[in-house]
Amino acid sequence: MIARFVLCGTPCSSASAYARFLRGILDHLDPLEAMIDTVVEDLCAVLPDLADCVALDSKAIESFAKHGPKTAEADGRRDTDAHWGKKSYRGVDQNNKAGEKVVSWFGYTLHLLVDATYELPVAWTVTKASTADTTEASSGTVATTIPNL
Repeated sequence: MIARFVLCGTPCSSASAYARFLRGILDHLDPLEAMIDTVVEDLCAVLPDLADCVALDSKAIESFAKHGPKTAEADGRRDTDAHWGKKSYRGVDQNNKAGEKVVSWFGYTLHLLVDATYELPVAWTVTKASTADTTEASSGTVATTIPNL
């Protein structure tokens, strides 16, 4: 049997145990965010030029749901917040041939604001997968989450 649910690299015993773990994280999200803010503030004391040069990037986070719910009613069994996202990558291969790769997923997007010098994350937000990096950057949502910078 292949474990579908993995917590911190360890297979989880059941889908319900995984769901309980995730609900527990969501119940304690504010203290978790406060801990992350404290770490960033402590890093600012040690690295005074932290966040002088930042870069924004994103990562797709797939939902366990395969598609959107038929009803928007939240009952704990369906992912009513997830959305479809698409990202295209353009480049040139080893034969100097231009190409494009398109990736799509149903779920969320993690937007990371990273210090480009130290390669350390300084802020983050999670949005529906359909939210583009440019939208998130221009709204300032990620930047406003940086504690005391």
